[in-house]
Amino acid sequence: MIKNEDQNSTPKVRQYFYFFKVLLLLYLGILIVISFGTLHLRSFETSSEVYKSFTNSAYLQLSKLFYFYILIISGYFYTVSVVLRFKDKELRDKTESSLNFISYIGYGLVLFLVGPNITLMSTEDGSKINSLLFNFFAFTIPYVIVLHYSYVEKGFLKDISLSWDSIKYWEWYHQSVVVLVLLGILGSVGYLLYLLYLDNKIIEYAITYIIGIIIVTILFCILKRCYKLQLPKYILGMMILPLTGTQHIFSAIVQGIALGLYTEGICRWGFESFIVRSLRHTHPQGEIWSTKKFSSKFN
Repeated sequence: MIKNEDQNSTPKVRQYFYFFKVLLLLYLGILIVISFGTLHLRSFETSSEVYKSFTNSAYLQLSKLFYFYILIISGYFYTVSVVLRFKDKELRDKTESSLNFISYIGYGLVLFLVGPNITLMSTEDGSKINSLLFNFFAFTIPYVIVLHYSYVEKGFLKDISLSWDSIKYWEWYHQSVVVLVLLGILGSVGYLLYLLYLDNKIIEYAITYIIGIIIVTILFCILKRCYKLQLPKYILGMMILPLTGTQHIFSAIVQGIALGLYTEGICRWGFESFIVRSLRHTHPQGEIWSTKKFSSKFN
C-alpha cells in the first residue's frame, strides 16, 4: 500500500518541477522584456554635487530605478509564492506582512543608491543591446538564481555543519574545498576593492567599513557575556552590496548575488535580529546553554 502511494506521488512531484521550470522561464522572459522597455525611460539632470561625485554621473536615470524596483518587488512575490510554496511554507506564513514588505522596499532604495544606480547600464552608458545584455545576464540572472538558495540549503547543505568543531574532522580533500572557497571569497573581495580603488572610492568605503567593524567589535565586547551576534542573510547581502558600486561585469554579478541574499533572506526569515541572547539552564548532567533570538520589531 505504501509502495503504491509512493508511485502515485512521483508523477505529482515531476509535474510540480515541470510547472516550476515553466514559471521560472516565464519570469525570466518577462524580466528581459521589462529590462528592454525601461531603457526607453528618460534621464533627468541633477544639480547635486554629492550625487555627481558618488555616482560619477550628472543624471538621475529612471531606467535603472524602475527596473531595480520591478526586479526586487517581483523577486519578493516570486520567492514567497513559488520558491517557498512547498519548501518553507511555515516560515513564509510567519514573514508575510505589510510592514515587512514596506521595510523591504524602503531599505531597497538605500541599496539602489549605493549599488545598482552606479552599476546598471542605461542608454547613456552604451547601446540598448549592450545595456540589455549587461543588465540581464550579469545582474538579473545571478539575482534570480540566488532566490532559489533554499533548495540548496534544504538539499546537500542540510546535513553539513560549517563549524570548526565539525570541519576539523573532515577528510583532507573536503577541507581543501573549504580553503579554496574561502580563498575565492577573499580574492573576490580584493578585486572589488581594487575596482573601487580605480574609481577613487576606496578611501570613503574603507572608512565606512572600518567604523562599522569598530562598532560591532565594541558591541560584541559589551554583550558577549549574555548575548551572541549572528549574521542573517539579508544583512550579509546589505554588507556586500556597497562594495559593488562600480560599473564592471564582475561587480554586477556579485551585486546580483548580494541583492538575491537580501530578498531571499527577508522572504524566508523576515527582518531577523542579529542579536541572540544566550540563556543558561540547569540540567541534572550539568549546565547547558541555549540561544534565544530577540524578536525584531519588523516580525
